[in-house]
Amino acid sequence: MTVELDLSPEMEQQARVRAAEHGVSLEAYLLSVIEEASLPARPAAATLEEFEAAMDAFSEGTEALPVLPEEAFSREGIYRGSGAGYADRCRHECARGHALAHLQRR
Repeated sequence: MTVELDLSPEMEQQARVRAAEHGVSLEAYLLSVIEEASLPARPAAATLEEFEAAMDAFSEGTEALPVLPEEAFSREGIYRGSGAGYADRCRHECARGHALAHLQRR
């Protein structure tokens, strides 16, 4: 589609300066401005209450997941050892954490 615009001399000059700043032609710059203005509006940021409600809904059904030991989240815990012994120790810690979490829920 072709559109003809009747810009004031000041507006045309300002658009030419902006186009030059972006290193594009006047036509390409004006097209990018129109495309950006045509994008759907960003949704408003969630309130704290909405965020917490979304996280609660997201975490539903995760109560039975094992509780990982804190070392599982450290750099050393992630990269230390890679043999079967380390994997067994992690499984043991996860199982122990799961059992403790289960007892605490009772």
